[in-house]
Amino acid sequence: MNTKLDNKIAFESSCEDYVLRTEANALSSPRWHEFNEAKWGVKTHKIAVSESAKKYPCIEGTFFLNKKNQIVQPPLNAYTPILFKSTPTNSPRRLYHQRSRLSEKLIHHMLDIGVSNNVLFLPTDYTDVRPWKWANFDVGVRYTFLMNFPYSIEKAGPSVRSRYRKLCQNGFRVERTNDMSLIYNCLIETEIRNGFSHSLSLKDLELAQDIMGEDMMRSYVTYSPDGKPVSGSVVLHKENGRGISWLVGYKRDYAQDSPNTLMDVFCFSDLHKAGATGIDLVGANMKSVADNKAAWGGEMVPYYTIELNSWKTVARSIRDYVRCKNTLRSKV
Repeated sequence: MNTKLDNKIAFESSCEDYVLRTEANALSSPRWHEFNEAKWGVKTHKIAVSESAKKYPCIEGTFFLNKKNQIVQPPLNAYTPILFKSTPTNSPRRLYHQRSRLSEKLIHHMLDIGVSNNVLFLPTDYTDVRPWKWANFDVGVRYTFLMNFPYSIEKAGPSVRSRYRKLCQNGFRVERTNDMSLIYNCLIETEIRNGFSHSLSLKDLELAQDIMGEDMMRSYVTYSPDGKPVSGSVVLHKENGRGISWLVGYKRDYAQDSPNTLMDVFCFSDLHKAGATGIDLVGANMKSVADNKAAWGGEMVPYYTIELNSWKTVARSIRDYVRCKNTLRSKV
């Protein structure tokens, strides 16, 4: 396989033979796949489905397989990358039929491989999930915020602009870093404070950087006025694609300063200079998180989840129903 050629094709928006109808990003990169294989013990399975003998239209995708050779979505993967390449047409009717027929073929391929009892997240621009629903998949919806570049702080709400000005005035600063221990320490404090785990060690972060490189895995640190690292983040970048927010954390003692605000503005500018079209803030499914991300002035968009119907999906539906009923009762 000619990886360089594949990457070049994946990030062109159009050519004589096809038009790329879905965004390509770092999740389609072989380097990202290599890290997932090394960290999570999965295998990469690339697919391309087309109509009869024609090369286009087609859907290209990358799935990860577990030890049972079933499709899974490893932890810390924002989406399962799927690219839809249509013929050069602007006809809604033709585009609808091309995508529908190819989605059906993709689903048959997925079922032939085998799908684990694992939720898969489709990319934000893959909005027609009816073929999965018709094929007895459980379909859900989640939300995220997309920011387009160039970005101006004036697009943000008053609270964000105020925090940004105070951080600048008080002498906080942001730099890119290749010292993963700075990122790791910020992540660990966030995990302890919020009671969860990224399941990433310092060695894992260093491995990720070794595999993906500093250009693709862009890491940022905010420093306090006295030079202490107080927040850190990692974004996955691919030129001509949308950045994917991957990891973020901050030190508890500086929570009142909201150091991530300055870091995010720096990150947006850095990604734009590196050729990114925007950034996906990845996830807005908790009210507090959604409210914070909305303040940046991006567009809230849905993305869809798919999962084979099973006892797990039935049990989850019952659980959600009971929670909803209890919530309504508590407000009466």
